[in-house]
Amino acid sequence: MAQENIFNFSNRMEPSKAQSLEEQTEQLRGLYNFLNDKSFNGCLLPMPIITAVPHGLSDSKCWMAYCDVQNVEGVERRYKIYLCVDDFNRDVLAVSQALIYQMIHLFNVYRGILDCTPYGYHNEHFKVAAEAHGMMVTEHPIYGYSPTGLHPQMIEDLINAGIERFAL
Repeated sequence: MAQENIFNFSNRMEPSKAQSLEEQTEQLRGLYNFLNDKSFNGCLLPMPIITAVPHGLSDSKCWMAYCDVQNVEGVERRYKIYLCVDDFNRDVLAVSQALIYQMIHLFNVYRGILDCTPYGYHNEHFKVAAEAHGMMVTEHPIYGYSPTGLHPQMIEDLINAGIERFAL
């Protein structure tokens, strides 16, 4: 498959068929489960809180945070992933790339590995995990090891596994 065609899925939503943020969030949760099974062998549990956010809420298109949630057993730390799917033109592979990027951080957090400074410099730990989970990585002088995209084999694997069913 030619690289220039990989992001031309026909499942981009028409403006007249735009989903609500709740519907987008539900699709993102399904996509997270799909990617967790496909790329992380289901090890990223418990599932973080995943939320679709409106365009322009942040300078970032995708980010991760945590919060402490009260439950019957006490306080539990929960991670949150926020994505603005409109900033990715609702392209399922572009959204998948951003989601996998955050899942790599989550993978390292769950393993107790610090992969990024508070200033956004991504270290060797991030690089190793990113490459192991289907991303291409280059070194940037300010941001460290930054993902440059999904590896072509990962794209092919996701397409063959039916990723296009997630209408964002």
